Amino acid sequence: MDNENEGEMNEDQEEGTDEVKAEETKPDPAPESVKAARTFIYDGRTQPDPDPSLSPEKVKELMSAFYPELANAEIREHKAKDGSSSFEFIKKIGVKG
Repeated sequence: MDNENEGEMNEDQEEGTDEVKAEETKPDPAPESVKAARTFIYDGRTQPDPDPSLSPEKVKELMSAFYPELANAEIREHKAKDGSSSFEFIKKIGVKG
């Protein structure tokens, strides 16, 4: 056998008919519910939202592990024109004794 034309096709062989199909792109589905950004403010410090699915009360409970004085804090919501919300934690002044 002659190996000279091993890599070439002869007349009886057809060239591959593999067509490269353009990958179909589907548009991103519309979000069912887009929540506006939230921030949490305590003692002049702005904290990012730890979990958008949590209520502000639950976020306060979560943050009270780091700031124990938040356990009895009041929550005030401030809405911006862009739809975002800021929740301010205001600690209550209590009497010790």
